[in-house]
Amino acid sequence: MCWARSSDGPDREEGHQMKSDVRVLHAEPFFTDEVCRTPIKFGNVVMDRATYCRVRVTAETRGGARATGWGGMFLADFWGFPSQKVSHPDRDRAMREVVLAFAKAAEADGRYLHPIDLFTDLEPELRRINREVCQGLRLAEEMPFLGALVCASPVDAAIHDAFGNGNRISVYDGYGPEHMAHDLGHYLGPAFRGRYVQDYLRRSFAPELPVFHLVGGLDRLRRSEVTDEDPKDGLPNSLDVWVARDGLTCLKVKLRGSDLGWDVDRIAEVARVAREAQGRMGRSGLSLSADTNEQCETPDYVVEMLARLRERDRRAFDELLYVEQPTERDLTAHRWDMRPLAKVKPVIREVSMSLTHEQIRLFRHNGFLKLAGRLPGETVERLKEAVWKDIRGEVAPVSRDREGRVVRLSNVLDRDPVFRETISNPLALDPLESLLGPNIVMIRNRHNHIQLRPPQANPDHLHRDMLQWTRNLVTVIFYLEESTVEKGCTQVIPGSHFLASSTLHNIDEEAWVQQSGILDQTVLVPMPVGGMLAIDSTVLHGATKNLSNETRMSLTVGYHSVNELSEAEDPKCHLVRGQHIYKGNDNYK
Repeated sequence: MCWARSSDGPDREEGHQMKSDVRVLHAEPFFTDEVCRTPIKFGNVVMDRATYCRVRVTAETRGGARATGWGGMFLADFWGFPSQKVSHPDRDRAMREVVLAFAKAAEADGRYLHPIDLFTDLEPELRRINREVCQGLRLAEEMPFLGALVCASPVDAAIHDAFGNGNRISVYDGYGPEHMAHDLGHYLGPAFRGRYVQDYLRRSFAPELPVFHLVGGLDRLRRSEVTDEDPKDGLPNSLDVWVARDGLTCLKVKLRGSDLGWDVDRIAEVARVAREAQGRMGRSGLSLSADTNEQCETPDYVVEMLARLRERDRRAFDELLYVEQPTERDLTAHRWDMRPLAKVKPVIREVSMSLTHEQIRLFRHNGFLKLAGRLPGETVERLKEAVWKDIRGEVAPVSRDREGRVVRLSNVLDRDPVFRETISNPLALDPLESLLGPNIVMIRNRHNHIQLRPPQANPDHLHRDMLQWTRNLVTVIFYLEESTVEKGCTQVIPGSHFLASSTLHNIDEEAWVQQSGILDQTVLVPMPVGGMLAIDSTVLHGATKNLSNETRMSLTVGYHSVNELSEAEDPKCHLVRGQHIYKGNDNYK
């Protein structure tokens, strides 16, 4: 339902509460088993039916207006919960139960909030629900959080719909300062301060949009391929007729990802059939995308596929806009370098950067973890340019070694804006939220510097970043140049954060350390350009000697959770995610 937008300004109540905020009174999911008109093949999966979930939400605005909203989503476990260990019926049951439990959680919350704030606050609860449902059903493996988000989406959509109906506005008009208590900086960090979701939405409906028509692996391309077994319901059964009927110009081609010849032939043939159908209509102009649904063993498969396609049909190659998710979603399984592929065609990846429970356990146990993401090459170059600019300009504070070489630039937060962007980058903050919670600050007076390891620089002594355990301080090293063994990569002693120590630096010189034998347990951690290493602040670590003739540059940042027992904001901390909260019990009655 779409209502006329009010011309009034922001309608706020005290404490940043908005009168347009809603609370969920009732959320009721409905499930139906939907049979596909024709089976759809993507990757190595053929799907002929799926559970469709609709959710009806009744909500109330702070002003007392009540409204109903609807949301819907296919619970396609083949996509959201792919598994070789859990059967389709069990996966489907798990997804239904997560929907039911999340609907109850939204209903039980009881607060008046903007729908975006409500979902943000309920996200940790969604993780808990997902974990407990999978444990309760005794599944062989837990549903990926992406699958849990699919389950939550119809509930979330229904709440947004009720929000718009209750406030008599198009819901798309509800994402600006008139209806949101927070700007995007509240959720995404300082780089987005002063901006709202509405800034990225069209102000009015576009007269038409290019919609991609999906061409499944089993879809018939020509009318001549249609058989008596195909549906007789008046709708097309082949791509050429679909193109003629709907005037299609954009096609998403599902591939196998394991049969190079078939994939190349399929793209070329789809393009040829579509062009012929367009030609009969007196039209032209075709855009393609290709999706292997994570079936490629390596990105090299797609690089070779594109090379063969360019040789086979240069026009189809030019019409291909991008490729989707060539390899598995689990970024920790293989840290594929997508740059050779991205140089040929843009790559869209469907990944969740949050840490798994196993990754969290490994970090707690070992004291360090390689984060899955990498800074984009453009960001790395901007950081390096900013560093060298400040070195040339001798912008203080700067530290030099005995030979006069710059080895550190401090207080990077207040230097070039690219440092703030990097420090608040979701590639780092998403996994850190799994360790520190939703409210995260960056420490101004610990780290906050660029480190340069000049050629032949001596190794660091093993040290800790904090003398004692202090509210889960996590050090993140952003590597701006490749960190190899030869160039003096970081070394750590796994598990050393469990040991007591009375000193912070030069710990390897202490007698108890030398006598214990733990120095023999040192592990070298080479890192690629743009890589990020998270370290528990009390684990023993340091850089080895740079044996090369090249500099190794890195950015070091310390993060910890907001101090929930302090009402005053610490000027030595910079909020990068979430908000300042106070949970002390000294104000109870």
